[in-house]
Parts: sequence; C-alpha cells; structure tokens
Amino acid sequence: MPNITMTIDSQLLRRARKVALDKNESLTSLIRGYLRRLVSQEDSRKDATIKKLKTLFSRSNVEVGSVTWIRENLYDRKS
Repeated sequence: MPNITMTIDSQLLRRARKVALDKNESLTSLIRGYLRRLVSQEDSRKDATIKKLKTLFSRSNVEVGSVTWIRENLYDRKS
C-alpha cells in the first residue's frame, strides 16, 4: 500500500491523535476511513446526478437531429 506524507499544524495533529485514541483507532485508520467515506459520498453524488439526467432525458420531448457544425458558421470572424 502506498504511503503519503502530509504537513499539518502540530495542534491539529495532537487533537486528531486524541480523537483516534478516543475511538480506539490509529490515526492512519481514522484518516483512511475518512477518505473512504469522502470518495463514497462523491461517487454517490455523481451516480445520483447521472440518474437525474437520465430521467430528465427520458422524459424530454426534444429531438436532436444530425447537425454537422462548421467552425466558420459558429464564429463570425471579421478580418
């Protein structure tokens, strides 16, 4: 498993070690758990957004035809 190096305030480190001790965990396991929850929440948020978009798209009556864009038509460039 890879290691990481962090620089944090000494008072924060002291308080975090106390929290870990109170939970009968190591500081490493406390941080690992936090990161797992953070990533899981982010994954859940993205999944929920995708689900909402799919629902929205499935209910939409909008039809998009095959359009070929030409750069010159998109940008009116005046010399």
